[in-house]
Amino acid sequence: MGSKLSEKVTRYRKNIKNKMILSMGGKCQCCGYSRCNDALEFHHIDPTQKELAFGQLRSNPKKISSVLLELKKCILLCSICHREIHAGIRIVPNVYCKLDPSVFGWREVEVGFEKIEKEVSVEVKEKKERKKKFEVSRDELKDLLDIKSMVAIGKMFEVSDNAVRKRAKKFGLL
Repeated sequence: MGSKLSEKVTRYRKNIKNKMILSMGGKCQCCGYSRCNDALEFHHIDPTQKELAFGQLRSNPKKISSVLLELKKCILLCSICHREIHAGIRIVPNVYCKLDPSVFGWREVEVGFEKIEKEVSVEVKEKKERKKKFEVSRDELKDLLDIKSMVAIGKMFEVSDNAVRKRAKKFGLL
């Protein structure tokens, strides 16, 4: 079994490749193959525009914005169709899925790509209706304390026994 670091790196690489594949339509744009992500590859439509080889991303990671710029120049193919295109026995289809950068949480802008700011939703809780104040006169409270416990008085007025205790202290009854 490998180290925890190598397991994390492997998961990260698979996650990035999965996102790259999803952002490009999720299947071969020639034959529709989609069973195994390891068999899906990125083909540069115009090889002269190639600035980044995706195979090098494993050993030399790049910023997501750079990867998106490169993916924009590509089409997603299965390994068979990719080989056939390079062999000249298949042509790149005229209609294919284009890059969807939102899979990565980015959007295209005039100068490239920018991270989409997450909308922060703030849940506003309604204020609970506040119970009426524990309003009792000193003499009333004194009489009640003679015959009932603080807990019982609290229940009577729908307040805590602590509120009754505080009021009794305020009136000098404790």
